[in-house]
Amino acid sequence: MPSAISSFLYTPGELGTTFNEFDKIDEISDCMNLLSDEESKMIYKNFIKFICTYNKDLFNFYDKNIYFNKDLRSSINYNFFVDVGAYTGDTLKDWLSYINTSQKFGYEAFEPNPNEFIKLENYVMSMTESIKNNIYLYNFALGDENKSLYISNNGVGSTISNIKGSVCVDTSIKRLDDITLHNSPTAIKVDVEGYEKEFLNGATFTIKEYRPSLLVCIYHKKYDFFQIPLKLHELCPNHKLYIRQHMPVYGDTVCYAIKY
Repeated sequence: MPSAISSFLYTPGELGTTFNEFDKIDEISDCMNLLSDEESKMIYKNFIKFICTYNKDLFNFYDKNIYFNKDLRSSINYNFFVDVGAYTGDTLKDWLSYINTSQKFGYEAFEPNPNEFIKLENYVMSMTESIKNNIYLYNFALGDENKSLYISNNGVGSTISNIKGSVCVDTSIKRLDDITLHNSPTAIKVDVEGYEKEFLNGATFTIKEYRPSLLVCIYHKKYDFFQIPLKLHELCPNHKLYIRQHMPVYGDTVCYAIKY
């Protein structure tokens, strides 16, 4: 085990798993070495410690401004924003508070859940014409191929599946690379309940072509916390990688790949 990893591990707690259950230790170490500041490395270490110990105190250091971290947002061009997993418009509301609407701007929001999409539509319809004319809504999901699947109708925790459960509805999956956006994206946010890697695989051309900053959740699946940052580095090797924690418990851990 690389000393850079083993030196900060806790002894596994009663409810925790042993770190040796991870079979990708080299990649975990490679990911930490790519992080651009000490805060990111501390959060990354604490994330791994939590997996091993379930010690919830490890998330005491957080910033509630998810996708708009107070230390990083000045380095991100949010003017032309793509919101993948837009829900009812919570990120849209935050975005509007940070951008300068006297300049050119645009927001493209993808939300496959039909119930949440209606709420998102209603929120946008309540805005002034000058704002809503620059917001574009899509009622389908983004992934790595064009197909039809199912989405659970669970509100903020809705997940995509190839199995139709009792609370599932049909949804279309499309690749971002096959969509003509209204603007060249400067930032893309991705929170799709474990479908983040599939999204990235279907957005490779768009990301390499426009090199937007990427704000991607990395906590939904077991290996996301290192596989997603490594994928972002593969797609944008000149971007700087940061990790920020945005709630005082497990969840809302985001990797920022920022274009400089």
